[in-house]
Amino acid sequence: PSCPHPSNPIQPNPILPRRGVAACVSPAGGMRHSHTATQLEEGGFFTALAYDDTRSFCATATPAGELRIWQHSEGLWHSCCSWRISSTDAAVASLGVRQIVWCRAQHGLLVAVVGEDNSVSIWEDALVGAGNEAALQGRTHTTRGQSTWTNCATLMAASRTLHVCDVQFAPAELGLALAVACGNGTIRIYQASDEVARAEQGSWQLLEQFQAIDRENMQPADKSLSNGTNHAAPTSSCTCLQWRPAGSAARAERQHSAVDTAFNERPTLAVGHRSGAVTVWEYRESHRQWVQLSCFSGSAAADPVEDIAWAPNMGRAQEYIATAVGPVVSIWQLDALDDAADASAPCVRSRCVFSHA
Repeated sequence: PSCPHPSNPIQPNPILPRRGVAACVSPAGGMRHSHTATQLEEGGFFTALAYDDTRSFCATATPAGELRIWQHSEGLWHSCCSWRISSTDAAVASLGVRQIVWCRAQHGLLVAVVGEDNSVSIWEDALVGAGNEAALQGRTHTTRGQSTWTNCATLMAASRTLHVCDVQFAPAELGLALAVACGNGTIRIYQASDEVARAEQGSWQLLEQFQAIDRENMQPADKSLSNGTNHAAPTSSCTCLQWRPAGSAARAERQHSAVDTAFNERPTLAVGHRSGAVTVWEYRESHRQWVQLSCFSGSAAADPVEDIAWAPNMGRAQEYIATAVGPVVSIWQLDALDDAADASAPCVRSRCVFSHA
């Protein structure tokens, strides 16, 4: 879509000046704008809202499927580009957007969009492509008026059976990769095979796929369901996921410690489940597969995990994960044990260090 000249500037929220426009959850389930941001979409709702790492850009989506990019410049937020997302399902007339996620700042301006039809697409600002850091640093809201956002790839087509629960970009150190959590417990990891030519169709490929199943809480009937591809087992289905942030430089000094045998720079994911449990998975190059490191749950009730946040390591010997399960927010400490010879044996001990309802 071609972007018009920036229009409709608004004053940033005085309480959160660097986070752009404020939004709150409406009774209808969308996000209605606060009184300081009514100029964004007058009288409308947001179904999704996301900021980039620098907090200089914001992406919003409306129930009608309009995706809009905002840029913060000279103390104002400017609407600089908008387009409508269309469904790959011909029976869907208007496609709403469920989730927007920005890639890491090192990879430029690129977003992953999850539609209500469970499609996953990648969109990029064509003016700021891979390796064009000078253009990114020198951009203002006036130059952004001539930019064009293009559809790089459709990673997953519309599906009425396979539910997409969450998508998250990997840390920049792992390259331009996107993890997709599906309702049946499947985790798919896509990666741009050529970051320079990532806007070309076919440059994004399915790199890995594995079943992140909470087997400790599965019933026999669930186990039979989890073997299918399009049906979610009631207690094993995924709800959210989060990558472990890249380690700090201090960690490199402990290469021979027990901590690094499990928590090194291998790709690691925390996955939330509908059963209320969280499983932690790590990719082992030696086994060429994703291995479960830990499984923990702090709620006796079967509330699903709503969200996960993984704390930056900051050179600590432990890792910390925050979870939201129903009305309870908990912080979990993960301590690495010696690497187990058996790839399927968990090698991380977890314990809850804080919980608040």
